[in-house]
Amino acid sequence: SFEKAERIILDSFRYGIGPGKLSMFFQDGAGGFRVMDHKVNMPNPDLDLYFNESLKDADKKITHALNDYNSKGVVLLHGAKGTGKTTYMRSLISRINKKFVIVPVDMIFGLASPGLLPHFLNMPDSILVLEDADQLLADRQGMGNDFVTNICEFSDGLLSDCVNLKFVLSFST
Repeated sequence: SFEKAERIILDSFRYGIGPGKLSMFFQDGAGGFRVMDHKVNMPNPDLDLYFNESLKDADKKITHALNDYNSKGVVLLHGAKGTGKTTYMRSLISRINKKFVIVPVDMIFGLASPGLLPHFLNMPDSILVLEDADQLLADRQGMGNDFVTNICEFSDGLLSDCVNLKFVLSFST
């Protein structure tokens, strides 16, 4: 929901990076879409302190993929609630010189909407962040899973050649 995305942004104000690095994607009152940049403080947590050895190898691969202009794809972070997925995302945001855009969970289903494409075309090499994406993988009982289709189109399909976006998603289930 927008409220949850807003809470994430407001919570992030406790930490420090410059404007334009962390943004929020939202639908305005007139039915249009906007990306708003935020000046926030972002910690760079010591990975040795917060995480085990297995994350170090994965972190090298994730960081390389997210930094590479020509790479596309999806990073999936999985773990029980409170295991550090958001802390790790904050670490990525602080270390990678790209624009990270928070996409509220309830907006992801319309990701391929024609009204959104101009926004995505104006954000090349950005990283879209979707926290707590668990509900999006639920069985749609005959409706298909538009979320998975949209993510595939944007991260590896022909559409990905136009928009050049990457995704970071977190799951707790």
